[in-house]
Amino acid sequence: PEVVTLLAGEDVPVDVEDLRKHTTYLGGFHELSPTVRALWQVLRDFDNAERKAFLKFVTACSQPPLLGFRHLEPRFTVQCVAPGGGDHGALTGMMAL
Repeated sequence: PEVVTLLAGEDVPVDVEDLRKHTTYLGGFHELSPTVRALWQVLRDFDNAERKAFLKFVTACSQPPLLGFRHLEPRFTVQCVAPGGGDHGALTGMMAL
């Protein structure tokens, strides 16, 4: 059981505020961008099962890191990506690691 905990993290609720505090923004996004604010609101509104599904989608693991998102490698990143592949002037956002 200890090895599973070390590899997959503890079965604890996903702390959206901890994830938010340890997120990197690129391509013109910042913490107060409307799209970013909407992302955090949606994640706050999710129940824990939905948060774990989101976490699995972006990290391939449904459990938060054992010592918190400060230790997530690579860092969770929200990046603005333009339709042509650049990172300026886009209306769409892409979550990437």
